[in-house]
Amino acid sequence: SNVAMSLFPPVGPRISSSLLLAVAYLMDSLAAAGAAEGGSFRLASELVRVVAPAPPVWPSHFHVDFVERTRGMSPLGEWKENLGSLHYDFANKRQLWVHGKGQRNNWCQCAAIDTTEQCELLSWHGGANSSGAMYAIFRTLETPRCCKIGDYAHGFGPIRPDWLRTSNATLQGTKTVGDRICYEWASFHPGDWFMMVSDNWSLDAHGVPCMYEDRFKTWARWLGLGHTLTFDEKSYSTASEFDTMFTIPADMDCEQECPNKEGWCKAAKTW
Repeated sequence: SNVAMSLFPPVGPRISSSLLLAVAYLMDSLAAAGAAEGGSFRLASELVRVVAPAPPVWPSHFHVDFVERTRGMSPLGEWKENLGSLHYDFANKRQLWVHGKGQRNNWCQCAAIDTTEQCELLSWHGGANSSGAMYAIFRTLETPRCCKIGDYAHGFGPIRPDWLRTSNATLQGTKTVGDRICYEWASFHPGDWFMMVSDNWSLDAHGVPCMYEDRFKTWARWLGLGHTLTFDEKSYSTASEFDTMFTIPADMDCEQECPNKEGWCKAAKTW
């Protein structure tokens, strides 16, 4: 194969850790691709330059469950956990984050509702807003409520599948998540530039998400801030989902703007 690479490029007696990491990432990805096609991966005899791997691109649609862990400004406070799921359909310009009961998600706080009940963050175009907008929806409250966080024109649409590339994300290393070896990419253009250093996304050699982490600045970590999503490998699927997954309940009017416009609620990431 012409995709072969040299394990011993002419870079002197010492090989940098970043180069070895690039080799490992590329070999694992190629091996996974070969296994998926029912074959095996062999390193060919030809010697070819090793190039840094490009950041991965998301599939145009997928869905996956996760465990969300959040800690607020309390260095000695406990981490709070809740279940959730991501439903992604960029092909149809829609996206849904479900943050289950117990959530303390910062985007849900844009609605200024003091609750830890399930919150859905739906980026959707249709109904009264054909150009698209992101909504916070609380279906399980005694009196269900919802509001509009912002429109697609101001960055509140679905995340671009190539966001790691357009933000020039860099490969940070490997990390073990459960029983998987995962590759972590960091995008140093977070939406909350004041408190955060980067948005970190990790995935295994098969392209299945492992974890998302808000990487906070040192002073923010000292104050206790932390937020991660750990994805369930078994729940991951690239099958299309029904339209009903991405719609606002017919009996709810969500066009009023969410009242909390502090910080991140003013503008989303423009990946």
